[in-house]
Amino acid sequence: MTALCYNSTVADVDPILAAVPRRLASWRDDERGRVVLERPRPTTAGLRGVGDLVLWWLSPRRVRLDAEGSTAWRRLEGHTTVAEVAEALAAEHGIEDARGRAAQFVRLLRREGYLEIDVPGPVAVEPR
Repeated sequence: MTALCYNSTVADVDPILAAVPRRLASWRDDERGRVVLERPRPTTAGLRGVGDLVLWWLSPRRVRLDAEGSTAWRRLEGHTTVAEVAEALAAEHGIEDARGRAAQFVRLLRREGYLEIDVPGPVAVEPR
């Protein structure tokens, strides 16, 4: 098991902050109340799909989030923006750069296939 330790004005700072992530992975709480994610099976086809499937088999199937990541994950239900998740992280955990950390967390989980992002309007979600 691997551990991961972590409106338009908002979008002007970092476009992903206006995005609304939605979970794709199944998950559960462990004995300490931390979120444990189940790595979703890849859905790509063709030769790339074969490579993705091999990587999926070789990689850890479960990822345990730390306290901050668990707080963020529980809020990524498909109705909350990344900026709202950042506000919750700042309030509950006293994180100074909560917006930057939330944006980085969501990008990582998106890249790894744990969630997808609904973006209001034509907004880029990758770093500039």
